[in-house]
Amino acid sequence: MSKFEEIVREIVFDSPPEEIPLVYNNLQVLSNGDSKQEIISIIQEFNEKVRVPVKYDGENYVLSEYNKSGSKYFDPVKKVLFSVDPVSREVSDVEELQEQELVATDVQDSLYGDLSKYVSKAFPETAAYGVFKTKKSENEYAIVIVSNKKSLGDFWTGNWVSEYIYNADSDSISGKVSVDAHYFEDGNVRFKSSAPLEEETSTSPVVSIKRFENNFEKNLIEKFQYMNETQFKGLRRRLPVTRAKINWGQGIGNYRLGRDAAQGTN
Repeated sequence: MSKFEEIVREIVFDSPPEEIPLVYNNLQVLSNGDSKQEIISIIQEFNEKVRVPVKYDGENYVLSEYNKSGSKYFDPVKKVLFSVDPVSREVSDVEELQEQELVATDVQDSLYGDLSKYVSKAFPETAAYGVFKTKKSENEYAIVIVSNKKSLGDFWTGNWVSEYIYNADSDSISGKVSVDAHYFEDGNVRFKSSAPLEEETSTSPVVSIKRFENNFEKNLIEKFQYMNETQFKGLRRRLPVTRAKINWGQGIGNYRLGRDAAQGTN
């Protein structure tokens, strides 16, 4: 790996997912446009690692190594095969999934149905999710939920990713949920939080996921309340230019960073 590639990889993989187009443009400028394909290749790898969601014809899809076939991606439940531009994330060349070994099993269909009900109630309609074979075992599946939000005009982006491995033979499930919020108006504030779901036995994996994510969200809100009363309060002067006192512990909740990161689920 060249030094340039090492630097680009570090920059890309440390970037908030919804800001990749901006990062790409800046890297193009820095490299004088001479390393376009190398940068795109790294971004494609990044998209798969962070489970970037894409949308086509009203449907949301997840990108990952689990559902990659050659240079394309597929959805085993919706039975579609498609290409994605790594930078713009535009979907193209959509066709019916013909390879039967890639089509969802009965277990996948059942898990997807339960997951769909949960996600539709707990996440924004832009959320993407999927149930994929892990290729490690015939009856082992990856359950992925991704919800990204952004308002670049207001200088913030947010990302929620939860991923679990469910073994249908042992009825065991384990995984992790991660949140990444970035606010960059006249500064640079980034909040990251994650928590593991230790392996447990469950005959209803989506019920376990719901319980775990509800607890995670509750703890996340408590963290923000603590930060509002301590760290954030210390960042501001007690008497602003107006000479009027501000209740920072209460007021900080009105800012986009805290409110949108804490509302990863409803």
